[in-house]
This record gives sequence, C-alpha cells and structure tokens, in this order.
Amino acid sequence: MLDTSETGGPAVRRRWFALLLRDRFACAAAVVLVLVALRHPGAAPGRRSGDRSESARSGPSSLQSPHEFSGGQRQRIKIAWALTLGPEVIVCDEPVSAPDLSVQAQVLNLLCDLRDELGLSYVFISHDVSLVWHLADRVAVMYLGEIVESGPTEEVYERPRHPYTEALLSAAPSPAAGRGPRRQRIVLTGELPSPTDPPSGCRFRTRRPRVRDLCAETVPAPPPGTPLHGAACHFPLEEASAA
Repeated sequence: MLDTSETGGPAVRRRWFALLLRDRFACAAAVVLVLVALRHPGAAPGRRSGDRSESARSGPSSLQSPHEFSGGQRQRIKIAWALTLGPEVIVCDEPVSAPDLSVQAQVLNLLCDLRDELGLSYVFISHDVSLVWHLADRVAVMYLGEIVESGPTEEVYERPRHPYTEALLSAAPSPAAGRGPRRQRIVLTGELPSPTDPPSGCRFRTRRPRVRDLCAETVPAPPPGTPLHGAACHFPLEEASAA
C-alpha cells in the first residue's frame, strides 16, 4: 500500500485513493454526481488528464435520471466517478456483485482494461474465489477480521497453508477459475465465534479438526508481507502434513 503520511496528508490521499463501493445506487443518488462524472471526467485535479478512458467506456446519457439506469450503467457511473481524481489505487468492495453474469463479465473486463491503460492498482474485496483468482496478483484471506494467510495468488490457491483457506477454496466451484487443483469438499464444524469476543490464542481453533494446547495459549504470528507466502497458524498445513 502507499504511505502518504509524509506526502501531503488527507488532500493527497484523496487523490491517490478512490472507493468503488458495492452499493451501485449510492453513486447515482443525485443527478449532479452523474453530470460531473460524465460531462467533466478530466476536470478534477489529478496527475492524469483526458477523458478518463471515455468516462468508463461511455456510461449512460447525462439526460437520464438515476432511477432509469440499468445495473450495468450504474456500475459504469460508479467507475467513472472513482476515476475523476486520477487515483493510483482504487479500493473495490464487491464491484461485480450484480446478479446478471453478463454485467459481471463486462465490469470485470472494464476494470482489467482500465488497470492496464491507466496503471491502476486495485484492492479487490470479494467473496467470489474465482474472481479473485482471475484479477489479483496477491491475495489475503481474512477470518474474523484478521488476515490469516497472504501470498502470491497462484501459491495461495495451489498450496494453501491455513486450514481456513483450504476450506474456503474447497467450497468454490472445482477447479476454481478453471485452473486450480481439484479439492475434496471440507465442511467446517463448530459455531462461528463472535468477532467482538474471539477465542483465546488462534481464532480459528474452535473450528479446526486437530487442535493442540499451543493453539489456545498463544496468538499465532501474522503472515509475512510481500513477496512471501505464509499463514497465521502455529501448524501450517504443509508442516502439519510433513509431521
């Protein structure tokens, strides 16, 4: 991630970062947002100028009212609005959650094209394992609000080291994204703990089949940062299988 603590404060952060939220109606709630995003895509300050990739590939006509937009049009409005400040990083919260699969594919392809054309980086938040496989260079898996595994996407998908990651991948269509290894379905047992009152030690220990005393006594170290692959687990899967 970019460290903007010494490069201008909030004003710089607003230019470097943009949000692409799940709620497609939030960006189309007022006509003025649509007009600004579509009529003046390059007017806002930023290091890039121009038409912001034709305002996210020519969204709806600015004469339309927000309630008249289709799901795909709202998605493109949202993307165009996120691009107006010329950000370096866009945080995407379930950006392709539309029920129509054709709309999902269009939005995903548009995000990939914009990434290549504008040099963007995405923080892509999703529950769809196949989409993450398709888009991400690195992946971080979260459980109860904490990252339990991170690493290059190919390594995490092919050789998961945390048991939660393994169970998560086993629930995805097999093989995930058409390229991953086939896996036997793993069904987690036990009650999901409360994030506000997690178990002692490892948060996942109440749902892991094989637990040792250390799991309840000590919080595992967080996974290493880029470019390494690791897991917040006292007994990662590869080491556990070797033992």
